[in-house]
Amino acid sequence: MARRFDPSRLRFAGEPRALPEKIGRDWGTTGHAAFSVSSTDALVYQEVLPQPASRIIVRGRPGDVLQTIDAPAGSQFPSLDPQGTHVALQGEDENTVEDIWTIDLERGLASRLTARQGSNQRPVWSPDGRHIAFMSNRAGAYDLYARNADSTGDDELLVKSPHTKFPAGWSADGKYLLYVESGHGDTRRNIWLLPMEGDRKPIPFLNTGFDVDDAKLSPVLDDLGRQWIAYVSNDTGSREVYVRPFPSGALGGPPGPAIRVSTTGGHHPFWRKDGRELFYYASPGQMAVDVKLGKTPGMGIPHALFVPGATGVSADGQGFPYIQDAGEMPAARINVVLNWAADLAGK
Repeated sequence: MARRFDPSRLRFAGEPRALPEKIGRDWGTTGHAAFSVSSTDALVYQEVLPQPASRIIVRGRPGDVLQTIDAPAGSQFPSLDPQGTHVALQGEDENTVEDIWTIDLERGLASRLTARQGSNQRPVWSPDGRHIAFMSNRAGAYDLYARNADSTGDDELLVKSPHTKFPAGWSADGKYLLYVESGHGDTRRNIWLLPMEGDRKPIPFLNTGFDVDDAKLSPVLDDLGRQWIAYVSNDTGSREVYVRPFPSGALGGPPGPAIRVSTTGGHHPFWRKDGRELFYYASPGQMAVDVKLGKTPGMGIPHALFVPGATGVSADGQGFPYIQDAGEMPAARINVVLNWAADLAGK
């Protein structure tokens, strides 16, 4: 958009005007539109890059390909349902605007879940497989919403605030939604809990003074009736994977002590369905760690499975889905428009 401005009066003149060009976005750093203007009425911009087609590759533990399924272009952040039969993910349209899709892994069929209201990203399944939480900027900042996984009903607003929020996972009983939020007086990310019953007032769970991210709750309880949370923190100067017991924080008390899992960096942790193994990504590939939860927790030695990394594991612990581009990204095209503001005169 463009609008004339009178610097001598500090006022706008005329109404905003839409420019016809499809301007790309800088996803790597800011998310801002990729353009610049000069004092001599020259506009330079990068055209929007349509994402190549995507596919879901399911690999076994040795790295062998078990299944290949077509997915929407620009797919990211796949999330397996509790039964391991469907994947939810974000895909992009021709203008690189994201929507949430679900894919039936048995039939290979994709269905759109959200309907182009802003940018919809990062889906996560509820433990009963009936709902999907996601983030959307349809009202400005990225807020949290939920929708029935079968596409019935309307989107439900869960959390609204001026800060960016990322859904992370649900408690095993479905009573809490875990999410990451940044912007409370600083730029660090912290972990919050949203009660799904009662007044639904968010509860701060983990604020260590460092970035904490990629939070995932264990799918089962330990012998003391506790869930555990796996997350990533940079408190050592590099991103490492940790686990902590969950309930004390959920009840408003301090979280339990942290146990470091990774040894040489790591991110994107996720659990095996029985809670006895934890996976995470560390260059150059997928890592696995044997886990014993309980009063005296134990962590095995991380060992590599295959390259590249996945974001989930099937119910039997043998299949690892990840997203792969099915084509080449087109070359970026830079356009220069001279005297671009001439037609704004008098508007």
